[in-house]
Amino acid sequence: MAVIDNSGARLAQVIGFYGQQGQYGFVGDVVKVAIKDAKGEKVQAGQTKKAVITGTVRWMFHLRTGEHS
Repeated sequence: MAVIDNSGARLAQVIGFYGQQGQYGFVGDVVKVAIKDAKGEKVQAGQTKKAVITGTVRWMFHLRTGEHS
């Protein structure tokens, strides 16, 4: 997922949830992330940090009729 902050991190991968069980995260959930790509001195790739989900994307599904859902 893309990172929105001033730490220098660009990409992160969610590796766990705090305080909940399940496989989906929603806005406001605290998650544990692994930094995959970074450009600064505050964080480096390979570190793990806490993060808050601030936005989600609704994925579009293509139906056999050619419509989008």
